[in-house]
Amino acid sequence: MTAFGISKKNVDRSFQADPSSFIPHSYSHSLLVSDNPRQKCYMHLQSDWFKKQLLPGASLTQLQDDYSYHLDRVMHLEKFQGHFVTSHQSDSEVTVSLGRFTRHILSHCSFRAFFDETLFELEPDFAKIYQTWEDDSWKVFYNYPYILAKDLHDARIRAIDTLARYYQLPHEARKPCWLFGVMNSELEAIGFSSTDRAGMVMMIVWAINNNAHYICFWMISHMLCNQELFTAVRSEIDACFDGKGAVGLDKLLSQCPSLDGTWNEALRLYNASTAVRKATADCYIGNKIIHKDDQIFGPVRNWQLDGHFFGEDAGTFRADRWLKRKDLARSRGFTPFGGGHTYCPGRYFAQRETYLFIAQLLRRFDLQVADAEGTTIPNPQVPPVEINLPSPAAMRPVDDMHIKVKTRNVVS
Repeated sequence: MTAFGISKKNVDRSFQADPSSFIPHSYSHSLLVSDNPRQKCYMHLQSDWFKKQLLPGASLTQLQDDYSYHLDRVMHLEKFQGHFVTSHQSDSEVTVSLGRFTRHILSHCSFRAFFDETLFELEPDFAKIYQTWEDDSWKVFYNYPYILAKDLHDARIRAIDTLARYYQLPHEARKPCWLFGVMNSELEAIGFSSTDRAGMVMMIVWAINNNAHYICFWMISHMLCNQELFTAVRSEIDACFDGKGAVGLDKLLSQCPSLDGTWNEALRLYNASTAVRKATADCYIGNKIIHKDDQIFGPVRNWQLDGHFFGEDAGTFRADRWLKRKDLARSRGFTPFGGGHTYCPGRYFAQRETYLFIAQLLRRFDLQVADAEGTTIPNPQVPPVEINLPSPAAMRPVDDMHIKVKTRNVVS
């Protein structure tokens, strides 16, 4: 938390039990007071709020509807402008950097779903600033000082300053999603400054927003390098659109087995998250002792590349393995979102924002792998994954991929 500029005093306060004992009477309406019968500390109650926002229910439905609204507005060729476009072929065809494109579209839509357009009125380059920070965010875990990570620290300061100014606006001038509205009011109740509140919010945005664009990149790149897979996924997606051009999210989530297989396989191969557990008692594994209070780190990707669970070709991308083995997603070797009490509540939104983006992309456009100038590449290959840089979760590619995007003639 201190890596996000939050003071040591406020870190301690966020873990202090029975917040009603120190919250001023003027904040008696606070959920920490009025809806906290077990007198949980702020951080533990915040975990409950994550679940209310991100698990299936009214709050998640509103968030995904807001995201879908912004996605529908931006997914038009005339809106494709900026750093991700590398060449123009015609009014109906451009070439884009796939990595920059997926990141731009998903951040454009998710940040607006989280905070509304007001955030970008304060800082039009907010997404770009955040992405500069995100690129080097692995350095947070190693406490890189300013002198060794200037871009990281400068971007963090600018992003948090923008969020702080956002929360200083009158309540009626901003419309954050339910979670980020509650976080702000409850952190204010326990004495956080606007800057510390913004730091806490940015930490959660990072947790929610860090993975989807990389998973999108891997899914799309594998589909474009496997025509059979691409055709299967597009056919499933086309069947999810109605005659008015609206996509049915329920159908995307329940009637697209090839899309599901591509999603699961990308999560399996390109997820470098780590499971962390604390020993509650001394125990032995073989002749090794794990002492009480020791922390145990389990790299998820090692399990997900294990041939015991996924066969001799576990290192190969095969979306069809999930169609042939329906129980594979419940395997003990497949834990891309963790498990137990740390099971990531953001998994539902991550899947929905990914599926909706890919559905609109494949429905509205024809796609081909090309070079930056738009020359088609025959027999394209998926870029290798970057294994030399630490990754908090989804892994980045060593090289980008470029794709030609052409307006598709769709027959309803």
